[in-house]
Amino acid sequence: MKLISEENRAFLTKRFSEELIDPVNIELYTLGKYHTSDEEVTNDGEEFEVVEEEACRLTRQLLAELSDVSEGKIQLVMHDMETPEGVATANLEGINPGMLPALAYKATSLKGKSHYYGLPSGYEFGTMIDNLISLSSGKAELSQKAQEQLQHMNKSVSLLVFVTPT
Repeated sequence: MKLISEENRAFLTKRFSEELIDPVNIELYTLGKYHTSDEEVTNDGEEFEVVEEEACRLTRQLLAELSDVSEGKIQLVMHDMETPEGVATANLEGINPGMLPALAYKATSLKGKSHYYGLPSGYEFGTMIDNLISLSSGKAELSQKAQEQLQHMNKSVSLLVFVTPT
């Protein structure tokens, strides 16, 4: 079962073809046992509690489906946190290994690092789509004044955004 409906796939395919310019990599950090299987996560429509395993598998499947509709503009790169290479890459990227699944966005327009922890579903899915388009196009939805102020920053800043279900 696909996570993205046919109607939404058609919408995303059209939007991506019009708005994605440069490639964007999404690096997914999970435990290998959660992302090596091609088995899709199934749900009979009932509500279920999302635990680490389901969150990792759903995230892998969702990102793979996004990559499929992006005409190669969104590339999915997976890192296994159960291997020394995966851990080393996560450490270099600044990924917290205790918060999986974790995503790291990579694009030529990105200055600094952009991470997302958890399953990008619900309202977060739409935000992720907008983020991917912004990264691909290099166009930030910030006022001119905010962009000018950011140009004068001379040190690193960590910005944490917390999302809670409503």
